[in-house]
Amino acid sequence: MRILARWFAKAARLAAIAALFGVAATSPKAAVVTFDGFPTGPFAGGVEDGFTVAVSNATVWEPIYGFPTQSAGTDVINVTATFSFTAAGPFQFLGIDLVDPGFDSKSGPVIAAGYRGATLIATDVFLRPGIKRVPIIRTATNLAGLNLNRLVLTTASSGAQTTLFDNVRFASAVPEPAPIALAGVVVLGGILLGRRRRV
Repeated sequence: MRILARWFAKAARLAAIAALFGVAATSPKAAVVTFDGFPTGPFAGGVEDGFTVAVSNATVWEPIYGFPTQSAGTDVINVTATFSFTAAGPFQFLGIDLVDPGFDSKSGPVIAAGYRGATLIATDVFLRPGIKRVPIIRTATNLAGLNLNRLVLTTASSGAQTTLFDNVRFASAVPEPAPIALAGVVVLGGILLGRRRRV
């Protein structure tokens, strides 16, 4: 019986360690998608800093309109450009830089939608900056601190203008409280069982 109790206690400790570090092992490290490694012009998607970017109606812009480096948006009139970001494991969305190209006041917001699987978890709406051709940093609010496995950014053009974005910032996912609590209960049960058998 003692051997079984010891084995159970060791297994419980290993399960707790695996639960604590399991998310970190599969999560991408902090990353920034800058679009600098992609050719400018119509954008078909690609991979940067551990993130796969799938797109529709997308354009990568050369350094222009206030961004000192390449940025993303669309140059197609009256469409919605979509950028979908995925990685090898869960991640968190931190924020994005926006710029108003300054042609007119009709460009719309950039909408960030965070998903786990097919389930929409939360959205953030980043309004067009009020200052033309000056990059503005926007941080996640509704999406802050949430573990995601897909982030979808959309921006709609009006006439020839779209809000441009750059420096899409991500962080590693953090372990969810429920698995940590479950691992703690298993470890505590193993310790109590081991002590009870010794007495």
